[in-house]
Amino acid sequence: MAMVACTFLSNLQLNVRFSSPFLPTNRRIFSNGHQRINKKAGHYMFLKTKPVVKDGVLSFNGTNALNGVPDNVKVTPWSESSAFLGATANESSSRHVFKLGVIEEGRLLCLFRFKIWWMIPRVGNSAKDIPIETQMLLLEAREEQHSEDNDGNTAYLLFLPILNGDFRSSLQGNSANELEVCVETGDPSVVASECLKAVFVNHGNNPFQLVKETMMMLQRYSGTFELRNTKQMPGMLDYFGWCTWDAFYHDVNPQGIRDGLKSLSEGGAPARFLIIDDGWQDTINEFQKEGEPFVDGTQFGGRLVSIKENKKFRKTEKVLSNQSSGLKGFISDVKRTFGLKYVYVWHALMGYWGGLHPDAPGTKKYNPTLKFPIQSPGNRAHQRDIAIDSMEEYGVGTIDPKNIFEFYDDLHEYLASQEVDGVKVDVQNILETVATGSRGRVSLTTHFQQALEKSIAKNFQDNGIICCMAQNTDSVYNSKRNAITRASDDYYPKNPKTQTLHIAAVAYNSIFFGEVLVPDWDMFYSRHPEAEFHAVARAVGGCGVYVSDKPGQHDFEILRRLVLPDGSVLRAKYPGMPSRDCLFSDPVMDGKSLLKIWNLNKITGVLAVFNCQGAGTWPGLENTVQIDRVELVGKISPADIEYLDEVSPKSCTGDFAVFSFRSGSLSRLPKHGKLDITLKTLQCNVFTVSPIKVYNQKVYFAPIGLVNMYNSGGAIEAIEVSNDSSCFGIQIKGRGVGIFGAYSDINPKFCSVNNIREAEFEYRTEKESKKERIADLFTGSFPLVLIQETPMFPRLIQPREAILSQETIQGPNISGGFSQRGGAGDPCLVLTSDPKPRLRWTADLHERFVDAVTQLGGASKATPKAIMRTMGVKGLTLFHLKSHLQKYRLGKQSGKDFGDSPKEGLSGSYLLDSPCASNSQNLPASDVNEGYEVKEALRAQMEVQSKLHLQVEAEKHLQIRQDAEKRYMAMLERACKMLADQIIGDTNNDVENYPEKGTKTQPSTVRNPFGSYSSQSADDLGIHGPEVVSPKFHPQHADCSTESCLTSHESPIGLPVDRSSPGGKRRVLNVDSTNAPLIWDESDLRTPDLHVVQVSSRGITGYGV
Repeated sequence: MAMVACTFLSNLQLNVRFSSPFLPTNRRIFSNGHQRINKKAGHYMFLKTKPVVKDGVLSFNGTNALNGVPDNVKVTPWSESSAFLGATANESSSRHVFKLGVIEEGRLLCLFRFKIWWMIPRVGNSAKDIPIETQMLLLEAREEQHSEDNDGNTAYLLFLPILNGDFRSSLQGNSANELEVCVETGDPSVVASECLKAVFVNHGNNPFQLVKETMMMLQRYSGTFELRNTKQMPGMLDYFGWCTWDAFYHDVNPQGIRDGLKSLSEGGAPARFLIIDDGWQDTINEFQKEGEPFVDGTQFGGRLVSIKENKKFRKTEKVLSNQSSGLKGFISDVKRTFGLKYVYVWHALMGYWGGLHPDAPGTKKYNPTLKFPIQSPGNRAHQRDIAIDSMEEYGVGTIDPKNIFEFYDDLHEYLASQEVDGVKVDVQNILETVATGSRGRVSLTTHFQQALEKSIAKNFQDNGIICCMAQNTDSVYNSKRNAITRASDDYYPKNPKTQTLHIAAVAYNSIFFGEVLVPDWDMFYSRHPEAEFHAVARAVGGCGVYVSDKPGQHDFEILRRLVLPDGSVLRAKYPGMPSRDCLFSDPVMDGKSLLKIWNLNKITGVLAVFNCQGAGTWPGLENTVQIDRVELVGKISPADIEYLDEVSPKSCTGDFAVFSFRSGSLSRLPKHGKLDITLKTLQCNVFTVSPIKVYNQKVYFAPIGLVNMYNSGGAIEAIEVSNDSSCFGIQIKGRGVGIFGAYSDINPKFCSVNNIREAEFEYRTEKESKKERIADLFTGSFPLVLIQETPMFPRLIQPREAILSQETIQGPNISGGFSQRGGAGDPCLVLTSDPKPRLRWTADLHERFVDAVTQLGGASKATPKAIMRTMGVKGLTLFHLKSHLQKYRLGKQSGKDFGDSPKEGLSGSYLLDSPCASNSQNLPASDVNEGYEVKEALRAQMEVQSKLHLQVEAEKHLQIRQDAEKRYMAMLERACKMLADQIIGDTNNDVENYPEKGTKTQPSTVRNPFGSYSSQSADDLGIHGPEVVSPKFHPQHADCSTESCLTSHESPIGLPVDRSSPGGKRRVLNVDSTNAPLIWDESDLRTPDLHVVQVSSRGITGYGV
């Protein structure tokens, strides 16, 4: 953890106005003529009335859901706002399609399966726009004239087709604008004439809360699944990983894996989990003989013949002597060599694509039988898929349900014995096609999922499983322990038309999956034209982050914005989802909409914006419209982030600091304030949104985090405050390495990292930075904080007491701290649990020191720099050598026959710890005496130094008090002069924006001693200019508006540090590794001046005023 100490002053008060709510009266909202509004926590709730069908109209809390409801439709109320819908038929069948009623025109969002494996979104305005195999339907009800507002006065209806006994349901529309439900068992022998609980419908005014509450209701009702927030999360989610699939495909091999892990580690983005994908298992393919030309699709006819690894990973006598052999030896070796924490391997739900070989000795015990999949009519109505087509042709060796747990247990127990930590289980939806004779698809899926989860719980203690190709409700509503599932089709690096579809599909699908499972965004290439597009999505997705780069083909500039040097990632709290104003828009094909994805961290919110237009078309819509690449202008707002109140307590001002990663700008906005953004196709941006809080009734402060990371605020763990009668400090606990930035309306007195005070920083105001503003954000006067352009990982002056060795950095106990893969050419600040790391002068090290001194002509001629060059010891600094050389010279003076090359006279720690003492009996008597004399001389010297240090400290504190007294008197003189000027009318009072703040002067950047700000607008100043958008996200000098200021870290090789007044003397803070809270005396808190200070440090820093 990093400690950041800060102090600030502010008398700024912001006024936030709330407009009166629009109360809709349209009959679609209130059809019964009765309405009651209950204002609670900013939400407006409708009259609670149970769902009812009256005169053929189904309504929920006064909102009409369906008209023309047929008589065979049955409504079973579940709560005051929810109900089950079902229907009866005249005949029994394994498949029914029931009409539920007509949907009036209005905006809607569908999530439907376009292939048997995968789901995508579609928006529309009527029931005819609802595709077959829809698994979630969200309807919007609001007055037309307010359709573009996002004021919380909208009603939403959520339709979820569910599992009811042996029936599984899905929704669809028809040309008559009717909503239909299809119920089916997947087994012709399992029939019924009714399904009374086929669809669950709920009503609410917050779409995200509506989905959350609906899933909670269904979980309590069915008991067949658990919610995401109750499940054990696999540890790999918090680390960066590498998957072998797109790197090698089926040609994966041990040496290739080593090469890939090595290249990532050497580049500073070490993988901490590994997925060995398809290609490691022992299989046979009867349809693709060795040596024959490859025929696409035959790969899906392969069958598993053993639960053990294939010959590529099997132990052989010909293995190289320097490499471990066998799967266990290989995994042990790469874990040890590359610091891997988790290794997962791939397998299909049936073992392999074509299942188990019925006659193989290694699989015969599980009684597999060859079955040929049969897809439902709903699946056949959509896009064909080569995998299922091939399986229909070649068949699947289906494991006997009675033996399925035995198979999983044998497989997973063996893998666990080989040091495998988890599995990626693929091809799960195959069960719905082979359910004939097994009591139907729901029963078969339930049985397999229970066996799978039981085996995972038994063999992998970390709940190590990633589900894949499991996007049907059969699997989702049977997920009790599984915590991760793929939320999109595969990543296709060679197909440029699928990149935007991938991002949009996961975002929208997460609305449904995200309450039950953590959506998995799949792998991606870091070196790819759309790499940053994918990287930003993972940064805000709240998901695992892993790539599938070929060895040596990496973009480390992108990876370092995702991955900390210890291999961990800054994962957000929730599944990333589209903002509310995107729910009913098509961000891929409507030619006008941007995609915004929101999430929260512990202290901040995060919002990513993507231009997905003109780079692809949704399946099924290819022939209807084609949008060219386009530059779009949109708006972002803190209100785009749902549940922002979780990080914005009552003590906050109601305003937010909004940091733009692309431009490097930091703007102050009220919650519903808006900021313009312009993006070209396949461009994106990330905004960190941090609530501005008032500290000590004077300091307006908001931390941003590591501004060199895509999810900057994810680095912040907690904020603490220290305060007494004379000083005030803010401490920020965080993790990672990078450039820290924060909003502050006043210049900090000093900044520290890990309580090391020698940390330079920059504080910039709008006037001093001479930057142009981004846009008219909102009317009124406010300070704007900007983070200046800096290198991604700048060179820093290393505080001597904060240096860790490379071995320590890679150790298992450094997780979550500052770390570096250090080298002489790239110093950085490092977190450490030991506030005073020490260099231990061992006998061998001292011997090398003495040899170096001898080579240089003796102690009197040798210099620390020359000794350091001669010794060539990594981690040895001038600081260590100066002190040690001084001690050595003193020892020479006190010892008459002290030789030039003693072997052990000064062994021990830097602080006179002497581990060599226990070995003194093995030394010659002269050496022991010489060591004793040296030690006594050093002790005497240290006593003198200690007394001198106390005297210097006393003088320093006296000088500090004298300086504070002078500043206080100067402040009083200025205040008296200003009051006198007011009396004679020399100043103008401006209380239009901040009437309680007191006197203001007209110049826009002038503050009086009491902290008041001018209300002069940006337009009055003539500041203008658009935000410059670069295609590669390099943080730039940001555009700014009136009275902006900056608190950040920059390169120390830059402008002088101005800590007091323009032209003032540069002040470099002293390093102190002990606890050194930021101290501001009250006189400083009244100082009127705001000044620019240049920063530089990597890592979370602190501030003081």
